Amino acid sequence: NEAWLMGFDTNIDRVPDEERSQIMTYASIDDSMLPLLGVDDVAYILPQDTFDSGDTIYFKLEDKNMIRKIIDCKDYYEFRAMNPYYPVLKYTKEELKEKNFIIIGKVIKVENKRAFK
Repeated sequence: NEAWLMGFDTNIDRVPDEERSQIMTYASIDDSMLPLLGVDDVAYILPQDTFDSGDTIYFKLEDKNMIRKIIDCKDYYEFRAMNPYYPVLKYTKEELKEKNFIIIGKVIKVENKRAFK
């Protein structure tokens, strides 16, 4: 990362130029993805409307935005939080349509501020 090389307080990883202009940010509002992402930590999202099983995605479900790891279990999908106190959500394709499931993008990086407090 050029800014890191110049001494700024940023992540060392460089985001490719073609992706940089598309990336969105999301400030987490809960601790469902701890230790990866806590309250007010920032997730960088690459907009896309598809996913691979095992991706961590940012999505909307019943008008609520969430970040979860998604697992394709053939007959249904599991949405897993990293924090064990949050339940695993399981939905069929039909249930997801009824709940207005929209994929906003894939999480490609996070800034975990809590790790440094």
